Amino acid sequence: MPKKIIFTFYEFGYKKLSDEWLALREPIDTSWAILTEKDGYLRINGRDELFNFSGQSLIAKRGVNLSYQAETSVIFNPENYRQIAGLIVYL
Repeated sequence: MPKKIIFTFYEFGYKKLSDEWLALREPIDTSWAILTEKDGYLRINGRDELFNFSGQSLIAKRGVNLSYQAETSVIFNPENYRQIAGLIVYL
């Protein structure tokens, strides 16, 4: 039997993220996750490093399958070599 393919598209065109989006160890806060700056965009202001135990600017969506294909678009202007932005897949 062929596998069922599920397509999901999310455009950040609302004033608040839906409940399917999660942050790590804390609620999503508008001081670092901004939906109102440019219509259709989510701006994430960086805070601590990804591997710190608190203060990461990480927004996640719980996976429901073991097979994925993901795509994103990022506008990013780093100020030094230690700043990163992009898509993380963690299974």
